[in-house]
Amino acid sequence: MFNHFLIGEQSWRIDLRRQADGSFRCRRQPEGAAESLESRLESFELRGADAIRFRNGAGLVDARFACDGEEIYLLLDGRTLRLRQRGVEAQDQEAGGRSRYQAPMPGKVLAVQVSVGQRVEPEQPLLVIEAMKMEQTLRARRAGVALAVHCAVGDLVSAEQILVEVGPEEGP
Repeated sequence: MFNHFLIGEQSWRIDLRRQADGSFRCRRQPEGAAESLESRLESFELRGADAIRFRNGAGLVDARFACDGEEIYLLLDGRTLRLRQRGVEAQDQEAGGRSRYQAPMPGKVLAVQVSVGQRVEPEQPLLVIEAMKMEQTLRARRAGVALAVHCAVGDLVSAEQILVEVGPEEGP
């Protein structure tokens, strides 16, 4: 399962998975690139409310982070990276232009802010998911009408599960 992040202005797909031996495999791929970068993390742990530690082939690495709304600031090796997780939007389908919004990672639905038939504007919040003690807001990418809502407050959702579908507005 890939999570989609904006790092600065560059969009990345990042996948962190625990392996059978207890290590983690981390794959990173810039959007549009044919190949991904892969590394092995021997350990990965949350250390308090604002710090992580991981061990890779180069040794032990400590990093600090701060969350500000939908953005995460990661201080790593003397550099500050600004990450913004974004919901996954499937490609528009056929001539209908329907967009499907998926859960970026497993989590719990905290709020549903749109209902079927409701007009939505670009950047309008559609719903809020709590994942790994952080709230993620899925926002509309463009104007349209909510065609379907596939979840309710309190639902546990899986990564890439389709949660909301938005289609173009019908003309008069």
